[in-house]
Amino acid sequence: MKSFEPEFALEILVNIRENFPKPLLEYWGEDVVKNPLLWFDAAQKKAKNIGAAYISVYFNIDDDFLKIEDCLKLFCNIQKKAELPLIIRGSGQKNFDAGFLPKIIKKVDKPCIIAFAQDLNYEPIVKSILESPLKDDIRLVLRAPIDINLTKELNILCGDLGFPSENIIMDTDTGCVGMGLDYGYSIIERLVIARNEGDEVLNPPIIVFSGEESFKSKESKSDDFKDTRGSLKTRSATVEIATSTALMCAGANIIVCQNPKTIEAMLSLFDKKAFGASNESADSGQNSGSAYCV
Repeated sequence: MKSFEPEFALEILVNIRENFPKPLLEYWGEDVVKNPLLWFDAAQKKAKNIGAAYISVYFNIDDDFLKIEDCLKLFCNIQKKAELPLIIRGSGQKNFDAGFLPKIIKKVDKPCIIAFAQDLNYEPIVKSILESPLKDDIRLVLRAPIDINLTKELNILCGDLGFPSENIIMDTDTGCVGMGLDYGYSIIERLVIARNEGDEVLNPPIIVFSGEESFKSKESKSDDFKDTRGSLKTRSATVEIATSTALMCAGANIIVCQNPKTIEAMLSLFDKKAFGASNESADSGQNSGSAYCV
């Protein structure tokens, strides 16, 4: 069984819609979030200061050729500026990403993580990575919908295409606190137990996009609550911190957050040496559950 130390990524979005969370808008500033290159510069500087390992760039765009071309140019400009490893996220739409992500992969010139391939679009994405000169330095996130058997099946299918298991990262999908976190938590926990028991197919690390999930909740976006629920700023931060902490304890290895304060709080919760000791216990068979509980 492999041991993984948890890492954190700070995420930015390229398309700011009307319902963009007010706490994030206030944190970064409207002029910054509406300019992806400015936002990337600010996020990368912040990520380096707080100890995040990655910058995640979420291309949350629609099916529009001109937007695709603009996004390819944006990616190239971001890649030139990148000092931290990148996580490049597609739209999440299966058919759209089957065409979009291979175009991104052709322009990759340094190690990165591509997110994500799914059941109906993994073949063109996997093949494009295998054709890349940097194929050994590109890791691929495979997303299966909250089901350990589907997760395992997708890992096997990608392996059948020749994609190395050591370059796979698993994403089982999840919800946030109050919106399906319990089920997402239990699936991750089961994956870690299977890994501890020697299931090599489920050996890859696990990634969670807890920031995106947290800011989908009404509690993180709406002021329409009684004063007893606290301020929106505090409430939204609490939802993301609680979600991220729970998923890390379940066994997530890469936690992608959208509020820098969440990463600062998370990194204050644990000592890396403590995680190392926990992993050693898991390797020696002393812990049949998660090796990542704080």
